[in-house]
Amino acid sequence: MTVQDVARKYMRLSIYRRALLRKKAFAVGLHDGQLPLLEAITQMPGSTQQELSESLLVSAASIALSAKRLERAGLICRETDETNRRRNKLSVTEEGAAVAAKHRDQLNEADSAMLRGFSERELTQLAEYLDRMLDNITDEAGPIRVILPQVKGGNKTKC
Repeated sequence: MTVQDVARKYMRLSIYRRALLRKKAFAVGLHDGQLPLLEAITQMPGSTQQELSESLLVSAASIALSAKRLERAGLICRETDETNRRRNKLSVTEEGAAVAAKHRDQLNEADSAMLRGFSERELTQLAEYLDRMLDNITDEAGPIRVILPQVKGGNKTKC
């Protein structure tokens, strides 16, 4: 097995997982890129669009478009930053927190299915391999900030 064979398998897994994310997003009436943003806002209530752009490694324009759609859907709200009136802070609504929690539960179920049959030792070994891969790619790409889901149920802010 060559490095290219392993990379192709990893790419195929990534494509299937992304397709699943897209399917789950459409099931709740959203575009696939909106769920990571909704989850990030849940993790970091009161974040600005710029902060979210940096954390999710997407353009500010992409964040602005997705935030506008999420706001129209009633899943997030904006509050003007009192220290800088040109900036808006984004927070999830109760409905947005519910959608994010439901999506997180569905994704956890899908990840559990994907890793079904792996022993605890195999999961630990896989995690160690993935950590090494992350270290290697970080050496090449440099440091980045990425939001990882940690809070079940989310944080809500009334707007």
